[in-house]
Amino acid sequence: MLLAVLPFLAGCDLTAQQMPPSHPYFVFFAPNSAVLDSPARTIVADAAAYAKVYPLAPVAVTGYGDPALGAADAARMARLRADALVKELAADGVDAKRIAVRPPAVGADVASPQAARRGDIIVGLLP
Repeated sequence: MLLAVLPFLAGCDLTAQQMPPSHPYFVFFAPNSAVLDSPARTIVADAAAYAKVYPLAPVAVTGYGDPALGAADAARMARLRADALVKELAADGVDAKRIAVRPPAVGADVASPQAARRGDIIVGLLP
């Protein structure tokens, strides 16, 4: 009976190894921009490399927008930033089917103007 269970247990261990703790990456954009500069591309490449090490881990992307732009423009900017991150992750080899785009963050978790100019990538289970 024990021998029949061992393959199942081994499979569970492998899955646990493939599911990392969540690992956040923060990408900052220029004001009123959704263009990735060189440092931002490096951060996205790092996130993509980590995601490739853990192919079963989900990847979540959130774009932020500055509420000072007004609600509609801030939401549009947040979506554009999230789209830029998804596009770059896919270009770096992450299967687009793994990437979930979370709702735009406007005014949420925005303690400073710089925080409102970011996009988040989380590889692994969301906290």
